[in-house]
Amino acid sequence: METQRMIEFPHKNMDKRPRKRPRLTWDMPPLLPPPKLLPAIYCGQEFGSTATPSYAYSSSVFYRGVPPNCSPPWRPDDKDGHYVFAVGENITPHRILGKMGEGTFGQVLECFDNEKKEAVAIKVVRSIHKYREAAMIEIDVLQRLARNDVGGTRCVQIRNWFDYRNHICIVFEKLGPSLYDFLRKNSYRSFPIDLVRELGRQLLESVAFMHELRLIHTDLKPENILLVSPEYVKVPDYKVLDGTILVIYGVWVVYLLNFALRRAEKYFKRAARLDWPDGATSRESMRAVWKLPRLPNLIMQHVDHSAGDLIDLLQGLLQYEPADRLKAREALGHPFFTRDPRRFAYPLKAHAHAFKLGTSGIELCLSESTAFLDACKLFDERSDLNVVSATAIIGRFARQHRYEEAIYLFSRMLVSNIRPNEFTFGTVTHSSTALGNFNIGKQLHACATKIGLHSNVFVGSALLDFYAKLSTIEEAQRAFEDTREPNVVSYTTLIGGYLKKERTEDAFRLFQEMPMRNVVSWNAMISGCSQSGHNEEAVNLFIEMLRQGLLPNQSTFPCAMSAAANIAALGMGRTFHACAVKFLGKLDVFIGNSLISFYAKCGSMEDSLLVFNKLSERNIVSWNAVICGYAQNGRGEEAVSFFKRMQVVDCKPNSVTLLGLLWACNHAGLVDEGHSYFNQARIEDPSMLKPEHYACMVDLLSRSGCFRQAEEFLCELPFDPGIGFWKALLGGCQIHSNMELGEFAARKILALDPEDVSSYVMLSNAHSAAGRWQSVSTIRREMREKGMKRIPGSSWIEIKSKVHVFVTGDRSHHQKDEVYMALRFCNEHLREVEASNFLEES
Repeated sequence: METQRMIEFPHKNMDKRPRKRPRLTWDMPPLLPPPKLLPAIYCGQEFGSTATPSYAYSSSVFYRGVPPNCSPPWRPDDKDGHYVFAVGENITPHRILGKMGEGTFGQVLECFDNEKKEAVAIKVVRSIHKYREAAMIEIDVLQRLARNDVGGTRCVQIRNWFDYRNHICIVFEKLGPSLYDFLRKNSYRSFPIDLVRELGRQLLESVAFMHELRLIHTDLKPENILLVSPEYVKVPDYKVLDGTILVIYGVWVVYLLNFALRRAEKYFKRAARLDWPDGATSRESMRAVWKLPRLPNLIMQHVDHSAGDLIDLLQGLLQYEPADRLKAREALGHPFFTRDPRRFAYPLKAHAHAFKLGTSGIELCLSESTAFLDACKLFDERSDLNVVSATAIIGRFARQHRYEEAIYLFSRMLVSNIRPNEFTFGTVTHSSTALGNFNIGKQLHACATKIGLHSNVFVGSALLDFYAKLSTIEEAQRAFEDTREPNVVSYTTLIGGYLKKERTEDAFRLFQEMPMRNVVSWNAMISGCSQSGHNEEAVNLFIEMLRQGLLPNQSTFPCAMSAAANIAALGMGRTFHACAVKFLGKLDVFIGNSLISFYAKCGSMEDSLLVFNKLSERNIVSWNAVICGYAQNGRGEEAVSFFKRMQVVDCKPNSVTLLGLLWACNHAGLVDEGHSYFNQARIEDPSMLKPEHYACMVDLLSRSGCFRQAEEFLCELPFDPGIGFWKALLGGCQIHSNMELGEFAARKILALDPEDVSSYVMLSNAHSAAGRWQSVSTIRREMREKGMKRIPGSSWIEIKSKVHVFVTGDRSHHQKDEVYMALRFCNEHLREVEASNFLEES
């Protein structure tokens, strides 16, 4: 049985429940043969518009023989009580165009009113008793709001309502997307502060309007705020409490919205919800809350002007005592809304236009050359300038990397007798670190100590970072010890300092002592170990991180892949690649580049090229990784061919590209090509050439036996050649048994570094290849007299995800007999091949 009641608003008998009526003849479709294809039936679930749902009866092909104004055939609701519909069907005089969304109470359909010829939104409530009762209450509230909202500018307007097949249907005006959808489609970019001010004012006006009607909205969230235009919002979805209950829920949510508009990505990108710890009053919950950044700090980091007013407004809305808390109507009179914003930035419409274009109006404002002079005038002329506003101004210049101006404004702040707080010191200390100015940093430390803020965790972490980067690790340790209750940032900063100074044991000790670790802490350890050559430790740390249930981010995987590449652990690296796909889905260009380099270093150029070809976004590092990979694997001609492909797509090479090309030509013996690339760079872009490019040319010439050209090249260098140049020459002499030039190169090396063991070994090997055993004996005796020990060469191989390491003459491996048996077989096979080749040539 189908019931229906159409109410054109307003109506005096709104409280009456719908009555049943007999089925009318115009509701009955004519007798027609059944259609071959039924329309796609939505069963209340949400899915993308481009995919056909698996539960659809067929594709969205409509049977054209059914009259357009007929009701659809009756069908049961889905298991959750949602109305099952098909696009193109009718709900009374409304034609269904599509589904706009779904919530707890029901679903919202986009429809076309066939009588009034306009688009509307219809909320179809689930056919469950408690939701029907709630819908009737909502209709009462909507009626009350519409009667008092003259002009319909504050809240979404109800058009009518009816009961259709046991579903309460509420017809609304159709507006734009929700605030959440708008943020999501704009990649969660934050709004300019002036647009936040205007949207916040409109929300407060709506909440104040409802409070005056003794109503309180209990579900105010980004999904329930609809955009009328880029600068105008309305509030729908009324789940309300009676106004006699003294709650401030609506105003509290306004705070969240104001702040979230500036921090959209942090709060909305994670499936649009906050992950609260289990147990609202547990110790873990309380610790998690206390470890969150403080409100003033977050605002000053992301708001360029009006930060002081915004902080004061939000703190007023969040007062614990109801008597001290700002009411919605009082908040509208706050200076954040009443102060003229044009003194600080562009007007609202310019901001909205800039946001639509993807450019922040704030950035445009800060790029003006007069910004610094205006800031100085503020310090000179504004008597009401407080520490929050002054810190916000200083932070603005620091974020634009105008560090000297930020520090100068700090001095003006002191002259103006404005006492800095911990956020001020944190900002200017980071500025002195970025400038590399040790003296200014020490003065800031002394000033913070005098005021008594040096032990504050925010100031202490900044000082710790300053000393770790510009001074000794001991100074950094003292700053850490002076910090009261150091947090995860403090620990991570000191760990990074230890790893930078290659004090790996201290870094591991502190890492184990940390009371709490986050993904940044793990990243610092993995990256530091990888960069300092402790690749096995870096790989083990990454595995331990996964075992402890931490989710790696986009910065974790490049560090882990680099460590796996350095030990050529192909199987383990493939596992890391699979983890990246599992945890992150689409891989960004940084992870893609690390994968290209990893597979190339492990000798799997096919996989390296596969990753390169699948990258949706490439940069110069992507191309360089493939070129250097070809060079490392001795495939010089393919590297040159790939470079030509790079030139076709108009990607400009850099110094790493040239080094990879020279390296490739070196391994393939392409002397002329290498010389051509080098001379081309020297003519077109001399700044590209670094000492390593010159050293690579020396190695190329000497390995190819072009010793005269190599000597001339060394004589024409624009700087004094270092030890690497002479080692390159000595290596070529060893290959071609040029003892005279080799001894000359060795003397040069020993003059630069008398304790260099490798030079003695290379010269000894050169004499040995030439059969000069007396010279070999002399060199080895000299090495023994000087106490030099030859570092044995090592190699490793990965078999079934286990890495086996060998050194020269190794007898310690548990499978040494099988290893040496395989080596003897390979040697015999090579001798047979050489013998057969000799016979064929003769």
